[in-house]
Amino acid sequence: MYTVIQTLASRLIEKSRAFLDLLSTLDDPYGDYRFALGARVHHLEAEVQALRKACRPPNASEKTT
Repeated sequence: MYTVIQTLASRLIEKSRAFLDLLSTLDDPYGDYRFALGARVHHLEAEVQALRKACRPPNASEKTT
């Protein structure tokens, strides 16, 4: 009985592994879009920060009272 269960379990594992390998190769356009969007947002944030530094007057770090 143990041998039968072990054999069935090993077959299930083999088929599951093949199925999971197949799933890992599928294209994920939504995930790719979100990744690209995140990279674009990061780029734009860096660009805005650089523009803010360029437009800041030289003594903007000093407090005025």
